[in-house]
Amino acid sequence: MDKSNNNLKTDIENSSAKTLKIEQLIAEEKDICLKATALKELGLIEAFRKNFDKAIIRLEEAQKLFLQEKDYNQIASCLAELAIIYYQNCNDRLIRSLTLLNDAKYLVKNQNLDSEIEAKVLHYYGIIYYFEKRYSEALRNYKNAQKLIDTNCLEYAKILDSLSIFYLRINNNQIALKNLNKSLKIKQNIGNERELAITELLIGRYLSSIENYDTAFIHLTRAHDITFNYGDYLSAARILDELAKIYLAQDKYKDANEYCLQSIDLAEQVNAELVYAFSNCTLALIKINTGNPEEAVEFLNNKIQKLFLKYNSSCGQGHIKRINALAYHKMQKNKVAIENLHIAAQLFKEASSHSEMARTYYELSIIYKESRDIPMALSSLLEALRIARFNNLPALTNKIEDFLFEIDEDEWANIINKTAQKEVLFKDGSSILETLSLIDDITMYDNSSKDALLSLLRIGRSIAAETDIDKLLEIIAGETKRALNADRCTVFLLDKETNELWSKVALGMGSQEIRFPAHMGLAGHVASSGEIINIKDTYNDPRFNKEIDKKTGYTTKSILCMPMRNLNHEIVGVFQVLNKLGENAQFTDSDEDLLIAIGSSAGIALENARLFKKQFLMYEEQKRSFLSFMNTLAAVIDARDKITAGHSKRVAGYSIAIAIEMNMDLTSIEILEYAAMLHDFGKIGIKDSVLCKRGKLTDEEYKHIQEHVTLTNEILQNMYFEEKFKDVPEIASSHHEKYDGTGYHQGLKGEEIPFGGRILAVSDVFDAITSKRHYRDRMPLLDALNILISDKGKHFDGNVVDAFFNVSLDKIIKILLLTQDEDLPKETEELLSRYNFNDIYTILNKNSDDITEKEHELIKIFYKYYETDRH
Repeated sequence: MDKSNNNLKTDIENSSAKTLKIEQLIAEEKDICLKATALKELGLIEAFRKNFDKAIIRLEEAQKLFLQEKDYNQIASCLAELAIIYYQNCNDRLIRSLTLLNDAKYLVKNQNLDSEIEAKVLHYYGIIYYFEKRYSEALRNYKNAQKLIDTNCLEYAKILDSLSIFYLRINNNQIALKNLNKSLKIKQNIGNERELAITELLIGRYLSSIENYDTAFIHLTRAHDITFNYGDYLSAARILDELAKIYLAQDKYKDANEYCLQSIDLAEQVNAELVYAFSNCTLALIKINTGNPEEAVEFLNNKIQKLFLKYNSSCGQGHIKRINALAYHKMQKNKVAIENLHIAAQLFKEASSHSEMARTYYELSIIYKESRDIPMALSSLLEALRIARFNNLPALTNKIEDFLFEIDEDEWANIINKTAQKEVLFKDGSSILETLSLIDDITMYDNSSKDALLSLLRIGRSIAAETDIDKLLEIIAGETKRALNADRCTVFLLDKETNELWSKVALGMGSQEIRFPAHMGLAGHVASSGEIINIKDTYNDPRFNKEIDKKTGYTTKSILCMPMRNLNHEIVGVFQVLNKLGENAQFTDSDEDLLIAIGSSAGIALENARLFKKQFLMYEEQKRSFLSFMNTLAAVIDARDKITAGHSKRVAGYSIAIAIEMNMDLTSIEILEYAAMLHDFGKIGIKDSVLCKRGKLTDEEYKHIQEHVTLTNEILQNMYFEEKFKDVPEIASSHHEKYDGTGYHQGLKGEEIPFGGRILAVSDVFDAITSKRHYRDRMPLLDALNILISDKGKHFDGNVVDAFFNVSLDKIIKILLLTQDEDLPKETEELLSRYNFNDIYTILNKNSDDITEKEHELIKIFYKYYETDRH
């Protein structure tokens, strides 16, 4: 790997030529799918090279082409890859990353995509959850992803890599290494070099951490060669630095110096300033160990420290302080060395660089011992041991324990005994193996991102349950305006049938609908192109039409205009957000990210609202059709005998009134309604001579008419009812069961009788005895009520009877008038609504002299409608 500057430039040019060939292929290719595939491959290469902005552009171009071809597998794959790239690229892109993964997940669910794509999406969720320290969720996603795919495919190998990182974190090193070796074998068989480099790098770094230097060197060298050949010079330079450190750890200073200089040269060629700075730190360590500590300190403090300050790298500044300390120690300036090491330990803590913290405390203990400060040496060493053990640094742990034996044999014995007995040595501790990272330089998002997440959660909660499109538009516009700290927000929907954009928005002049052709204005351009438009200064931007402000009197200063997409990633509308609040404020990249995330949730919510409206209208139509069918069937029975016409409708009415009184849910009431309408349908099989007989039935005729219940059950069981109405036949055919078990057709008792059947029994009997028949007139109301009361617990469920007596009289009269062309006057309705059958029953049981004038008036009004001629 010894390369001169000229050779290095040539190699870099050759690597660039690889992408030029792909770019040429893309330019010449006519087939859209092949062109999109090439663009995707180029995007993945750029991502591998850490050229994330270029990678995003290429993958988004590929995604658009795949969208043209409706290749949803590839669309979802592009979305997942973009999600990870955004997460790698910037520490405040969590919202956009999760939004993209959510979009991919919806495609998986709604387009029946390949299981390997679903696995990729789950895997990438897991990677993000891992780096957000949601470890159980990460592991769950990895495991679920594994279940979906073949164990010899590339995605399975990538999941094994992620699992190995997780297992290394929990000190399960054997399983981690087993997974990495299995992944390596799969990738070797497939021949994907880019992915192979990742696994080689992970294995090499792990083996280096446990000081298995010879094997680590082999894997890291392979990783370097692949990364370099693919143009990932950033990683290649870092690996060269790691190889230098392996030689440094073995005191092979000449080899260490050679690899370190190569790392510095490569980093300088590709302008990788941080890698250049860290590699020079390694070079400084080499100088210190080869007798040039003063030169090392001068170079670091004068040149390299500026780079770490430029990038605000706490870890880099910590390295400089630590290396300074080692140099001062060599120069026998222990007091200054100790001061620098304490500062270094704090800087490493800020950077969460736990391995360097442990090494720093270990080095502190050595200097304290030399200074004969044993208590401080012991304290520093125990801190180093705590950190090393929590962070699974076995080689360093062994060194610390050996040194502990020298300082305090009793403390060493205490720790060894606790370790052997598997006791907890330290109460707390946390870390992540930074050197075993699939994604470089991940940090938690800042407070502004947290606020954005809260805004997004609030918006999601606000729109989740709303199905009215107009209300939904109002909520989305209001919440978006609040989340982006803007003056106004309009949400336009794309009407594909008319090719128009429309919205109902508050303009300060009341609420009105806006509707215009889908190609007009900024919103139209965004709807047509899918482009995001962020105008910082509208009056100096030719794309803005100033005439709009002249007409409205509004002053537009800044505009953020963005497409809104559905589950299939198709444009369904446009956000137009105006005037970022604050002096000279403009919409930022973070605002764009948040609006993209809002757009994803909003697009799905609006699409769901549209579908809900369509489904609701379809359901209502089906319901009306079904109800009409039920009424027709009931009318068939009524047609058999004019004198019983309207019976089924009234029984349904009474039953619903009782059900409402007993707080039954709406679905159960609907089931009961259908059962009531069809409860006598079996009478279609009863002879006319029996059904329409004008006189008392014989025993044989009575047995024959009882058969209508069995016939009802048999006929209805052979009819198709959707799942929620499957109990209609059983309820309908149980209306002649009696609470004491003496009824028919099954002789059910008490709560064996369906609840709906117990309600039907009361409704059916009441309507039967208060209506005219061939052989009798209607029963006086008091007698009818007495029958219901006296048969509580025998024929009827007492609770149902009590509920019936609590039904207001206006509802009773409306049910009686169902078959009449007569409405209840409003004043009468209001009067009757204040009384129920309990009140009527009490009045009717009074002596006539005790009934008040008001009660007389109530009875008179009630009987006026109760005694209306009805069959």
